[in-house]
Amino acid sequence: MKKLNFILAGILLFSISFVQAQEENQTSKFSIYAYGGIGYTQVKNDNEPDYDLNVNTGEVLLNYKAWDKIGLATGIGYSVLSGSGFNSNGNFY
Repeated sequence: MKKLNFILAGILLFSISFVQAQEENQTSKFSIYAYGGIGYTQVKNDNEPDYDLNVNTGEVLLNYKAWDKIGLATGIGYSVLSGSGFNSNGNFY
């Protein structure tokens, strides 16, 4: 009985490995990329003081792989600038 169980277990393991080897890896031509970032920028003015701003950005892109090395992408981007400063008259923004 133990010999039969051992043989059946061996056949089961080999059959699973053959099934995995026969699967084809199909990848989709579409992919989605998401990017986000936090940063810092400075707005330089000619006649006013410079402003220091915080930047928060986010992008979502949909990519279509047309050929091996060439793809087409479209998406949406969102950026928020926030900060404060004074102008030359002393007004606070």
